[in-house]
Amino acid sequence: MLFRRLSLCSLLLLTFNLFGQESSKDTLKLTLKQAENTFISQNLSLLAQKYNIDANKALILQAKLYPNLEINLVQGAYNPVTKKWFEQDYQNGEQAYQLSQLIVLSHKIKKQTKIAETNYKLAEDNFYDLLRTLKFALRSNFYNIYYLQQTSKVYDQEITALQNVVNSYDKVKDKGYVSKSDLVLVQAQLYSLKSEYQNLIENINDLQSQTRLVLQLPSKTYIQPFVDPEIAKESPFEYTLKSLLDSAYQNRTDLLIAQDNVTLSQQNLDYQKALAVPDITLGAGFDRHGGFVSNFSEVSVGFAIPIFNRNQGNIKNSKIL
Repeated sequence: MLFRRLSLCSLLLLTFNLFGQESSKDTLKLTLKQAENTFISQNLSLLAQKYNIDANKALILQAKLYPNLEINLVQGAYNPVTKKWFEQDYQNGEQAYQLSQLIVLSHKIKKQTKIAETNYKLAEDNFYDLLRTLKFALRSNFYNIYYLQQTSKVYDQEITALQNVVNSYDKVKDKGYVSKSDLVLVQAQLYSLKSEYQNLIENINDLQSQTRLVLQLPSKTYIQPFVDPEIAKESPFEYTLKSLLDSAYQNRTDLLIAQDNVTLSQQNLDYQKALAVPDITLGAGFDRHGGFVSNFSEVSVGFAIPIFNRNQGNIKNSKIL
């Protein structure tokens, strides 16, 4: 008798908990397309990655820019002969002007532009890889929830039917129609079904929590997926292995990311080798009284002599990486 009362209490407690969970949550019925649209519009990590794409696109524009012209202006501060400060007189005042331009050699700008373009493509591929990963998780959870919910309905029917059998056995066991061992056996099967059912409900709740997180839904939302029956008619055997491999080579974003990284490494090596070539600075200037003659005009050429620093460390590092 005590065993039966405990069984009845357990069943009532389980039913009450499940009913309480369902009643306290807002049921949201949606299709996979609706779920994906909600995911695209609400997911914050995707938006953050999208901003990273825009930032890398701006760096392409920056990489194409040439160095600016430099202008140097010199004004004499103090003339010890006339004892005047900042003298502007044409005969005694000193002014000098110099204009210079850095000429970038070895196609450095073109090479750093290619690096910026590859970084932009890498950011795009990372975005689509994140999108693919989250969509895969969303679709997997969506269908898992749907089929687990269908399975839970079967468990409901089985538990109800088995509970009726237990109740019937319990009523007639004292009359000798059913032995106590048969009753205990049926009760054990009922407890086993309830345990499996409880594990099933916990799995559904875990998937619900993950899906709510991806869709940015309130914690009280209970998702009830709707699956088009036509989907069950689709067969993966319609696609040949060759077509699947071709599609993977073209669309697998993780493969594209690996290719981008290889390209980026080679471009960085080319750029580091180009940095070993010195740039040239061309200049033109005018000096009123500071030269060996008045109104002195000049042109200049300047460049570094690559004796000590030939960028050999960065070149070696790029080869290794």
